Amino acid sequence: MLFLINDSSNNISTKINTIKLSNITYILMKPLEWFFLMCLYLFCNKPEEKIKQQYNN
Repeated sequence: MLFLINDSSNNISTKINTIKLSNITYILMKPLEWFFLMCLYLFCNKPEEKIKQQYNN
């Protein structure tokens, strides 16, 4: 996995080219998404504003 991060010339999404890899990626990323949202809502005064900024820039 480290080789994917260190290789800046390739896009990681090009390496996810099978259904199995796609499923594994989804399963790994979903808990990270929940953790991020939990942190955002726990430690941010106006989380909706932070999210809104991401889509406006």
